[in-house]
Amino acid sequence: MKLRSLFLSALCALSVGAVFTSCSDDDDDDAWKEGSKVELAQTRAFILNEGAMGANNSNLICFDWTTHSLNPSCIYTQQNGQQLGDTGNDIITFDGKLAVAVNGSNYVTLLNGSAVELSRVSFAQGVNGTTVQVRNLAFADGALYVTTYGGLVLKIRVNGNTLDFQNEYVSVGTNLEGICAEGGKLYCVVAGAYPDNDTRVAVVPVNDFKTEAITYTEVMYNPDNILAVDGHVFVQGYGRYYDYPFGEINTTTGEYLLKGNATAMAGADGALYIAYSLTDWNTYATTTSLSRYDLATGKTDNAFFTKVPEEITTSFVYSISVNPYTGDIYVATSDYTTNGLVFVFNKKGEWTGVEFATNGLNPNKIVFLK
Repeated sequence: MKLRSLFLSALCALSVGAVFTSCSDDDDDDAWKEGSKVELAQTRAFILNEGAMGANNSNLICFDWTTHSLNPSCIYTQQNGQQLGDTGNDIITFDGKLAVAVNGSNYVTLLNGSAVELSRVSFAQGVNGTTVQVRNLAFADGALYVTTYGGLVLKIRVNGNTLDFQNEYVSVGTNLEGICAEGGKLYCVVAGAYPDNDTRVAVVPVNDFKTEAITYTEVMYNPDNILAVDGHVFVQGYGRYYDYPFGEINTTTGEYLLKGNATAMAGADGALYIAYSLTDWNTYATTTSLSRYDLATGKTDNAFFTKVPEEITTSFVYSISVNPYTGDIYVATSDYTTNGLVFVFNKKGEWTGVEFATNGLNPNKIVFLK
């Protein structure tokens, strides 16, 4: 959940009187359908809508990415007879399954490929006396790694269809945000707390999961998101003056190099897709640009996206996700008060004409299965 963005938006509303996607095949069998109460397409995708902070209205919307037809109801509720909670902060896929971190309700759930809940771990009681709130997820070597507000990265072993938390964790820093796995290492954003926000990314060896093994890389002020793309690691943050810098961490030397500005990003097939949204809080007008950063050349193509709808250029892009099976790029917008919108571009950067509502507030991420 983009807490700071939501907080700023709430403040501005009062003053006037009022995210990285992963995938896995289903091994060409029907195991993903087990326990499903709903008929779902083989080519299915899941939108995690955060909802509004504290409103207990997060949801998970499923759609067929071949036809872009949506199931309008929360698939999690349909399958499990309960609400997802408050607030859905991250979703990833692995081994044909889904994992979701729900921040306010403070749990991590494992779902099958139809969003039927298989197992969950609650952290409402804290960890060894430390109060934590789950934030973001990464999967590596048979385990989920979870960042938390509370300073801990938690390790949850995945044993088949069961989540097993064996009290394994490392203490990293204040208010942890994004996390990704690359080259046997976990890269974890240390956001810190206002007014003295942090400027670091922690690097934790997967096979040496202990606090003493952690090293740190200096990045921008107030970092937030991080993702691994084809052996590269990119980090994005708010910056000291909310100019939203992003850059790359050299996975060999640990050096950070500034690349540009971004408020949302996703990567696939040798490229990073970037949205840069800025709002003028005097006029409340938002301006957004889209671009493509080439990993091989290090060059940014500001003309890559074509036929871009005006709704994007004048809206805040909340997330970008890439379908790994088709290369299609899904750009999701939010105004924080009404249902988000998704615009689909093909892998050449051309808007396909496909546009649909997310049936929920603040679309955090879209993940894809087949």
